[in-house]
Amino acid sequence: MSSLPVSSREQTIRNIFFSMASQILILGISFFTTPLIVQKLGADAYGIVVLLSTVLSYVGFLDLGLAAAILHYLTECAFTNDREQFRQIVWFALITYSGIGLVGAMIFFMVLPSLVSSWLNVPSDLREITLTAFYLVIPIFIIALIVQVPQAIVRAHNRIDLVAILNLAGGVLQPLGAVFMILVGYGVIGVSIATLISNAITLILGFWIARRFFKDWGNPTYNVHIMKSLFAYGGWVYVAQVVNQLVQSLDKIFIGAYVSTGAVGYYNLSVVLPLKLGIIHGSFASSAFPQIINLRTRSASSTEIFHLISRFARSMQLLLLPPVLFFILWGDALLSVWINEESAENGKVTIRLASIFVLLTGINSIHHIFLWAWGRSDLSTKVYIGNGIGYIPILYLLIRWLGISGAGLALVVYSIVETLLVLIFIRRLVNIPILAWFPLFLNRHILILTAVGILLMLMQYLLPWAPLWKLVFLGGGFLLLSGAYVWFIGFSKTDRDSVIKTLLGRFI
Repeated sequence: MSSLPVSSREQTIRNIFFSMASQILILGISFFTTPLIVQKLGADAYGIVVLLSTVLSYVGFLDLGLAAAILHYLTECAFTNDREQFRQIVWFALITYSGIGLVGAMIFFMVLPSLVSSWLNVPSDLREITLTAFYLVIPIFIIALIVQVPQAIVRAHNRIDLVAILNLAGGVLQPLGAVFMILVGYGVIGVSIATLISNAITLILGFWIARRFFKDWGNPTYNVHIMKSLFAYGGWVYVAQVVNQLVQSLDKIFIGAYVSTGAVGYYNLSVVLPLKLGIIHGSFASSAFPQIINLRTRSASSTEIFHLISRFARSMQLLLLPPVLFFILWGDALLSVWINEESAENGKVTIRLASIFVLLTGINSIHHIFLWAWGRSDLSTKVYIGNGIGYIPILYLLIRWLGISGAGLALVVYSIVETLLVLIFIRRLVNIPILAWFPLFLNRHILILTAVGILLMLMQYLLPWAPLWKLVFLGGGFLLLSGAYVWFIGFSKTDRDSVIKTLLGRFI
């Protein structure tokens, strides 16, 4: 294993850029391939495909939080150049994931016939096809677990850009392969085959890339003493995942129970676009993780820690501001053009509140990553648990009082309380005063861009244009102006030069 150099500005920019770009491209490809898949398969068969993807989405719950724990400890070993510990963790992860995969596969194999025949309301002419397609999920499930090991090795060496390219390869191959298999007549089974092939290719490429950074594999070993640390750290992460999944589902459940099922649709349409901005803060958070671990291994001062975290949070906020303000100011117009006037009328408040929630959550994600990298995943989980306990009654009361707008308001309240809790824990760990963070939440960039956006938004009431043209020229104009502001004023000349140097050096 080669020693890990201190992260450079260029490498960080590369990590963030490739992480965001790969996810955007994957979303774009899915956006264009999904209508074709739906058209060729039909409603019933496409529903089976959705069920297949839903089952696979729960793989993350079956690793018991080990993915985050393995990444944390491998990154520490990479910075301290502890090759033997690194090797033992890698083998522990491979063997453990293989065991979880095999046990899970056997259980799934036994319950699958009953699942298809009794639990799922599958049309009789599709049951045999559905059973075969679900059987193919078993090797996909095992591969999806094991592939996290080579990805963790590469991430531990701060090459998140390579992991992003690896994920892009799988994200492109799967939908394109699914379309090809459907066109040649394999239907639902073809979708499973395409998913299996794309995952297998991703696994092979992952190990090939990982061997560039980690060559000291040696003989297989299983150190049970490592288990305690990994499961202690991962256990808290697992609890956080469960709590987050619950919190993310309760709003729709409460709306369906106390408002109407139609309101669930309006709510989902109004929050789905702002929540997609999580791509931005997710990319910044994953890129900050190895650098924060580096600070911990060097016993950095509170000043240095604050400088690094605030720099990440500020840059992430600058990139979020244009789309967030666009949704706040033109969200109803977007819903009207995208869906219809009824959706715009019902979701105009919620899309604005969800956008505020995303902006606050973006900053909070950097703070949570700090707690994870500092080895205190328990504190991060306690924030989620404590905040979730208070969120449930507030969500219930606001939905009963305000309907779907109340659900959006509950999201904002949730993010504000989360901010206070996570900053309290950071203050206890590294003695950074809570007031020191306030300039991140209210600064001149927010005020200036908000003022420009309001002026442009008010202009639409003076122009006799159709809603589409108002959205294109005024909303689109705001995105261009705010993007230029962020680039030329928000980012420093050093930041701009680093971005240009990094991208030009990568592509030219």
